[in-house]
Amino acid sequence: MLGKLSRWLRLLGQDVIYCKSEADEGILQKARAEDRTLLSRDIELVRLANSRGVNAFYVDATDLSRQLALVCSRFNVSPSPLSASSRCTICNSQVRLVAPSEVENKVLKNVLRAFSEFWICDRCGRVYWRGSHWKRINQTLEMVRKTMPPSRSAR
Repeated sequence: MLGKLSRWLRLLGQDVIYCKSEADEGILQKARAEDRTLLSRDIELVRLANSRGVNAFYVDATDLSRQLALVCSRFNVSPSPLSASSRCTICNSQVRLVAPSEVENKVLKNVLRAFSEFWICDRCGRVYWRGSHWKRINQTLEMVRKTMPPSRSAR
């Protein structure tokens, strides 16, 4: 339901677990056990979570940039990607800035020649760099910054 939002929040440094095929009870148990806030488009699940003492936030937008704006505003998340706190969009582990020499066998030679900053996930091995997709990422985040409602303190 919020898979894209999860990946974007990881890029912004947030520790996010995405429960794609887990039943509601399992999701609530995991959220409680790990002291996580549940984000959902399912209003009934959010109400159930809140009634059971699990922090939950209803994401009422369907558009990704609006979803990001709502969540960033609500939880005081800065919409700035690939920072020291960024996480792997695939496995949620933190990524770290590495020298090009550390990824020379993991990326194409032309990528290695064109870029000097790389981040790597030590868990799954995914490599990140500010490639041609970076312009679209920045456009999306600029739209997020423009549409963010005023920040409210987390409950």
